Amino acid sequence: MKNYGSCMYCGKIDHLTNELCEDCFTEEMDNVKKIKEILAKHPNSNAMEIAQKTNISIDRITRLIKRGTLI
Repeated sequence: MKNYGSCMYCGKIDHLTNELCEDCFTEEMDNVKKIKEILAKHPNSNAMEIAQKTNISIDRITRLIKRGTLI
């Protein structure tokens, strides 16, 4: 049975993966890849520095950290 609901980022009603619609989930995975690339090059970067280098909002970076996605 598929999990349907409202995407926590955009609010679209759709099939959800980790509380995100397919579009936002794809975007989030791209963001994770960008962040991991930055952290591989600059392991001591903080959220502000990562946000500046990737143009990903601090809010999204913080959510990824809290959800354990970046561990």
